Amino acid sequence: MRKTENISILVFLLLLSLFVAVLFLHTSGRVDIPLFRFSQATGSLQLIEEGYKKYNLVGLREAVYAVPQGKQFVHPSRVRKMKEDGIFVAYSSQEARRMIDAGTDNINPKLTLLDSNFQGKRLYKLGNEIYVVPPKVAGIDQYSEQYVGNSLEEAKQFLMK
Repeated sequence: MRKTENISILVFLLLLSLFVAVLFLHTSGRVDIPLFRFSQATGSLQLIEEGYKKYNLVGLREAVYAVPQGKQFVHPSRVRKMKEDGIFVAYSSQEARRMIDAGTDNINPKLTLLDSNFQGKRLYKLGNEIYVVPPKVAGIDQYSEQYVGNSLEEAKQFLMK
């Protein structure tokens, strides 16, 4: 009985040591183990507007998140959790406000991405109009949509001026 317990303890300690060694190797970067890769948000959250109809508008990379006040911001890849918490995902701050006003993310018309990087800007279609959501420029809201034309060619010509 005593010998069996000793063997069990030894096997447990060996497995635990092996697990710790593998974690150490993974975190040191010497060995990449896909099982231990966890998604991490990159970029920094930017507060766009606080308190719009009890929502906070927060920007992260190319998206705007409308987070109900009192709720935590969850990782963007947790789509189901975001829906449960009532968090809306939009391409611009105006679109986020339209979603809040409607109480749903199924608004019509909705911004549709046409070009993700035309001269560093994102082009979107809203109904029959083309809008640009510029990157951060002095004096311009990074997440604000701006009208640039009725067609993609017209919008590109306007932006190349």
